[in-house]
Amino acid sequence: MVSHHPPRLIADDVLVIADDLAGAAEAAAALAVGVPSRLQFVPRVGTPPIAAPQEAARPDLVPPASARPETEPPEPGVHGAVPPGTVLVVDTDSRYLPGSAARSVVRAALATRPHARLIMKKVDSLLRGRIADELAELRATGLPIVAAFALPAMRRTVVGGVVHLDGIPLHRTDAWGAEHSEPPESIPVALHGIPTVVLPLPTVRGPALGAQLRAVLDDGAVPLCDAETQDDLRRIADAAIALSAPSRAIGLVGTGDLARAVGQRITGAQVRPHRRDGQRSPVLVVAGTLASGITDQIAALHDAGAVALAVRAPDLAGADTLAALGGRVAAALAAAELVVVHLDRASDWHRDAVAALAAALVAGTDLSRVDLVLTGGETARRVLDALGVVSLDPHGELAHGVVLSHRAADARVVTRPGSFGDAHSLVDIVAYLRPDLIERPPNERITA
Repeated sequence: MVSHHPPRLIADDVLVIADDLAGAAEAAAALAVGVPSRLQFVPRVGTPPIAAPQEAARPDLVPPASARPETEPPEPGVHGAVPPGTVLVVDTDSRYLPGSAARSVVRAALATRPHARLIMKKVDSLLRGRIADELAELRATGLPIVAAFALPAMRRTVVGGVVHLDGIPLHRTDAWGAEHSEPPESIPVALHGIPTVVLPLPTVRGPALGAQLRAVLDDGAVPLCDAETQDDLRRIADAAIALSAPSRAIGLVGTGDLARAVGQRITGAQVRPHRRDGQRSPVLVVAGTLASGITDQIAALHDAGAVALAVRAPDLAGADTLAALGGRVAAALAAAELVVVHLDRASDWHRDAVAALAAALVAGTDLSRVDLVLTGGETARRVLDALGVVSLDPHGELAHGVVLSHRAADARVVTRPGSFGDAHSLVDIVAYLRPDLIERPPNERITA
């Protein structure tokens, strides 16, 4: 039975592991309603392995100089100390890794906060990524797991163990249009090899939810909770947290809205999004996503005064074309202060193109004091990797899933999942960062 007295956590109890940066930032902001959060990155291949943030990296874990990048990241990362009273969120950058590699980085991420009481695995609400492999790794540690994949704020619900988008089953939509495979027909199918039991809405909303969760866990299975509303997710989070104890961790698997429910149970002082008065940094928007709504968002931003630069596949074909692209972006920023760089939808793209685009932007432009707006987790991570950024300090959400963070030199970074936002989403974000650059009023939703 769900307690009438909601369970409470402290920030140091919580570890969140996410498989892409936009989702990690979304979870960090959702959890930081009452406390600070730190978003740290698993190093790229060739950098020292992830280590517990409270401890210095072990010298014997550092690869030889020939295996390391020529320039070490300028900021403290997963090897740096996390202040007490801070929720720790780790981006494993594992959504498109092979299954064994995804398991490895999850295992490393678990070591960053070994005494966590609540371990949340942030997953994609559209079921993309190595979810089954990563949950298998969590279960291999003996961690009991409760799952709830709904994202009500985006009208993504779960009924009968099936993800629905606006009432339509995921596998009957085009939401996986940019993927090279078909979406699973249900969550149990997506979690192939993991024993699951679907808990329907009457159970989730009934008085015996906690007992039902315990019964499924005692049978060695993962309870998959149906949910349609934020209140459903609150009930699930409360019931799962109530099963934990200082010496007995619980695992929660779900979306940013589940993280939001957990954030309501973390004690601490209020944290609000931060605006620096009088700041007039240039703004670079990098739209590396091919999500269906991005075309209208770019058009709206262009109409509002932005210089729009379309990147075509030949622009990333070699050193000379990459250098030319970087020069175009630098010149546009110097002239206009607001530039949006986006992929031309007519080109045939491979996922590696985003890394090449990021390298061109960083090589050709001084971005140290440029505010960045990065759409899509892959885009955000590749750009920040190219800059040598290994951690962010999230300050809050400007809109659902739109997260304001800070990096070195107090420059701002706004991240957003590629599939989020209406036609005015990018205009709204830029209007918050630099209202003087936008030729029409911002959407009223961004008021922080």
